Amino acid sequence: KAGAVAGKTCFETWAQRKTPCPWCLAPEAWAKGKAQHLEVEAEGTWWDAHWLPISEDLYMHYAFDISEKKKAEQTLKNSEKMLKTALDAGQLGIWDWDMVSGKIKWESHHERLFGFKEGEFDGRFETFEKRIHPDDIAGLKVQVEKAKKEQTEYSCEYRIIWPDGTLRWIAGN
Repeated sequence: KAGAVAGKTCFETWAQRKTPCPWCLAPEAWAKGKAQHLEVEAEGTWWDAHWLPISEDLYMHYAFDISEKKKAEQTLKNSEKMLKTALDAGQLGIWDWDMVSGKIKWESHHERLFGFKEGEFDGRFETFEKRIHPDDIAGLKVQVEKAKKEQTEYSCEYRIIWPDGTLRWIAGN
């Protein structure tokens, strides 16, 4: 009901979670005449909670248990953190080449390996190719074309030239 005030138990319980109590926020939602949506955790269960104002004194509430989704998100975050740590430690880079559009997507580690500043690589093969030592371009292209044709991985070593002239060896897969 409009003007409801959170009780002491509610306050103590939700304050520990550092998450606003969705039931205490509901009056604000219908006072503004707008729907409210929150993802909240209660007693180890995550809820996707919605409040829809029907009238000044009436609202509809529904919620979905999204605990499995939240667990999967946390697992993915942990996995990404471990992958980033491994990439940093090994000075490795990851890239993906969309054969249909021709766009190459590099993550920041890969950009650094090739001497680009983060976000500088434009995703074009021609930009990537400009960093490859002229004597190594033909061999790399042969390996890439073979991998495309056979739909397999490629493996080769080639040199790249950074903008400052530094020469580096890359083991590409």
